[in-house]
Amino acid sequence: MEYSDLVDEVLNRPSYPTNGNDISTGTGAKATAPMRNYEQGALAPTDSKSNLAIDGEGFFRVIRKDGTYAYTRNGGFNVDALGKIVDDNGNILDVQFDAGYNYNNTNIDSTNLTVSRNGELFVDNKKIGKINLYQPIGTQNFISEGDSLFVATDAAQIKQVEKVDIVQGYRERSNVSLQEEFVDLIATQRAFQMNSKGIKDSR
Repeated sequence: MEYSDLVDEVLNRPSYPTNGNDISTGTGAKATAPMRNYEQGALAPTDSKSNLAIDGEGFFRVIRKDGTYAYTRNGGFNVDALGKIVDDNGNILDVQFDAGYNYNNTNIDSTNLTVSRNGELFVDNKKIGKINLYQPIGTQNFISEGDSLFVATDAAQIKQVEKVDIVQGYRERSNVSLQEEFVDLIATQRAFQMNSKGIKDSR
C-alpha cells in the first residue's frame, strides 16, 4: 500500500504560541493506491501437462470471449473439449501457430501436449507453433481485471519477450510474503491512529 501526506498546515496564528516562527505541521496520512508485486513466485510441480509456469519475466497472452487480449502469469491452463488450451474462465491461450496449423486441426489433448523451455509447442512430438510471452513497458500500463488477468491501457506499449523460459507441468505460487503483509498492516494501523489522534486533538 502507498501512502501520501494529507494537507500540511502552517501554524502562525494568535492562538498558537510559535514565537513568531512559522511552524509547519502535517495532518496525517492517507492510503492512496495498492502496490502490486510483480516479482516471481516459487515454482511448484503439478500432475498436469497443460500447467505452465514462467521462469523469469513476461506474461502469457490470452484471448477473451469478446476477442480482446488480456495478460496473465497464471499458467493453470487445461485443454477443453475442442482441443483449445484455456484458463479456468475459458480464455484461450494465444499461440503463434506454424503455417498450416491452428486450434481447429491440431487435435491437442492433455496427454499429447509438450511445451519446451523456449515455448515451442508440440503435439505427438510434432512442432505446431510457439507460445510467446509479453511484457509491458512500465507496469503502470497494466490494469488489473481480477482473476489474475491484466489488460493494457490505451497508451501502453507491449513488447514480446526475447528470452522465453516456460516450465511445463509446474505452476507459479503466490509471491505474497506474510511477513511483509504484517508490516504493511501495522503501518496502516499506525497511520489510522495518527489521523484519529489528530481529529481528537482538534476538537
